[in-house]
Amino acid sequence: MLEKLRNGSQKLVDYTEGKILREIVTRLNEAFIINEAKRNELILKNARSMEIIKPLLNGDDVRKYRTDYKKNYLIVTKSGIEIEQYPAIFDHLQQYQAQLEKRLDQGNHWWELRSCAYYDSFETPKNLYPDIALESRFTLDYENFYLNATLFCIPKEDKYLLALLNSKARWFYLSKVCPILGDSSKRGRLGLKTVYLKELPIKLTNNQAPFIEKVNQILDLKKEDSKADTSELEAEIDRMVYKLYELTEEEILIVEGK
Repeated sequence: MLEKLRNGSQKLVDYTEGKILREIVTRLNEAFIINEAKRNELILKNARSMEIIKPLLNGDDVRKYRTDYKKNYLIVTKSGIEIEQYPAIFDHLQQYQAQLEKRLDQGNHWWELRSCAYYDSFETPKNLYPDIALESRFTLDYENFYLNATLFCIPKEDKYLLALLNSKARWFYLSKVCPILGDSSKRGRLGLKTVYLKELPIKLTNNQAPFIEKVNQILDLKKEDSKADTSELEAEIDRMVYKLYELTEEEILIVEGK
């Protein structure tokens, strides 16, 4: 059955042209990750602080077809930043200077984050997913979120891919190839590291429109009400995915645990 789910498909790593990106590593979260009160304080001291304080998602914030943003922020001091232009930020970081200087993973100066070639990718539409999950928790981000150490992203707006990733058939496949963290008999969580996700088979089709239409409906409903019941729309996507992969009735029952 797993072989059937692979037939006529492309590996996710090839489908995404190798662009499965990890989070921003700070090596000292207490210095660079702040709450909304601290953000407002820094902006009040110096308005330019707003330029390098970015909204940040944690793994627990990413849910199926939605995000649950907790108002955390990342101070993005890239390599080469002219820190004197951001005096409030510099004052804030100075209280952690001794610890920041000891980091092995940093930019050219103690106040800088490590060099990263894909900072700009965070400020574009992107597919997101956590590194550990009990169920499908893939979504699209249009709000330019940066990511912490428990998230991955595919830097493209791909609603067809999102439909497949959140389908029962794809989760069934992942449950057979990803490590289970905890007791599998007690709903152990899956470890969704790139080494496993990159091999995920993505079925190619010239008829993506029906999948995209359903995803648009779900996203619109979740945008209006994050708790909106979209189970019937999700079930319709599941049925389309079963047909796409040519699963039999018996195989569908296996996927659905029946």
